[in-house]
Amino acid sequence: IKMNNFNPYYLFLALFLFSLTACDDNFEIEEEPQIETSDPVEVSVTRITGLVEDLSNQVVADAEVSYTHNNAIHSVFTDQNGVYNIELPADESDILLQVEADSYLTSGLNPVSLVEGVNEKNIKLLQNDQTDYNGEIGLLELNETANLSGRVLLANGEPAEDVIVFLIDFSDFNFSSYTITDENGEYLIAAEPFENFALVALSQCNDVGLIAENIMLETEDLDFGDFQSEYVEVSKFTVSGFVTNCFTDEGLTSGQVQITLEGDPERYEAEIIDGFYSVEVDNCSGASCYNMTISAPLILTEFLEIECATISSEAITSDHTLCGEEFVLEGEIRVQIGTDSLIFNNATAGIDETTGSRIIFGFSDLHELTFFAFTDIDSTGMFGVEAIAIGEGSNATYSNFQGSNLPFVFDITEFGDYMIGTLTGEVLDPSGNVLPISGTLDIKLY
Repeated sequence: IKMNNFNPYYLFLALFLFSLTACDDNFEIEEEPQIETSDPVEVSVTRITGLVEDLSNQVVADAEVSYTHNNAIHSVFTDQNGVYNIELPADESDILLQVEADSYLTSGLNPVSLVEGVNEKNIKLLQNDQTDYNGEIGLLELNETANLSGRVLLANGEPAEDVIVFLIDFSDFNFSSYTITDENGEYLIAAEPFENFALVALSQCNDVGLIAENIMLETEDLDFGDFQSEYVEVSKFTVSGFVTNCFTDEGLTSGQVQITLEGDPERYEAEIIDGFYSVEVDNCSGASCYNMTISAPLILTEFLEIECATISSEAITSDHTLCGEEFVLEGEIRVQIGTDSLIFNNATAGIDETTGSRIIFGFSDLHELTFFAFTDIDSTGMFGVEAIAIGEGSNATYSNFQGSNLPFVFDITEFGDYMIGTLTGEVLDPSGNVLPISGTLDIKLY
């Protein structure tokens, strides 16, 4: 067949039409791939919570709670109610807690389990001046530790609550850690390996008991079981009330209350704040009455003494009125702290009749800061510091408290109607840095 003038376009068209008819409607549309999803994996957690307070059951706010986790040390702080919260992934291990707070001895190392759920760990602290034992608390580190545990019983076999358990090094008789028994009389404390140590129990009435001696701690936990003490349950009572300033007929803005018992050398003290006070007393001597002294050494010159008031119940209400001449702020304190220069142009000094300490107080109109110091006098007449705080209200910006082991002294060159002299030493800032302090004082005495 002879094809003249053939156009290839028609050939392509024919082939296309043939391909359509040949499909016979058997073609399939490929489906989109299905993506499978699964529920997110739930991570179990543990919530560690607790209350930090002292032996008087006063909560400790703004305490730093440090803990170990994942080969690092972290920390949280207690709120205004003394409560802390830590949330971590749950597992079968333990972490260690340690608590630090101003005016308190740093706690020992407290083991806490990370099992799933809520784990409660309440911690009690000793105040800096609450023990006559010497020592230095071992601070939290990422070292291997083991646990020491047991239970302290009263003479009648009941659990002994609030007994202090010290870990003491027999080589120098200093303590390196402590804990306080809970409501079940139980104690639990962690420590790095040691040898020739002892566990000593101290009751609220200062009765001493030896739980164990010549202890060697390696990597295995030690359980000392029950320690049968001769301690008896302590009778407690609380004295609280309101103190009125007879000049203003309002609550005394500040002051001190001290309670003593016959046959007991302990002094139980509390501050008066806006008229109110509350003192908890351990009646270790079984006394039937108490003595009380009320003073306001920076406000009024007189103090009030109440002798042998009857212990009528566990909760005693005792309101009083305090009079005397009012203090006049006549004096000046000048200090240099690091690079800061401060002038407290309203200053005074007085004696706290409840303790015998001289109190030095100053207020700066320019900086709106207060200077507050408790001092004692040695045999040569030199003034040593018991406590010093500089800051706004009750918030100390700079401080030197008992237990800080920082030097501080007032060198008094004139002590008559006025106290004139210099001060030198060191203080801590809010970050824990040590700063030098020096200055002068010229204060009228009362």
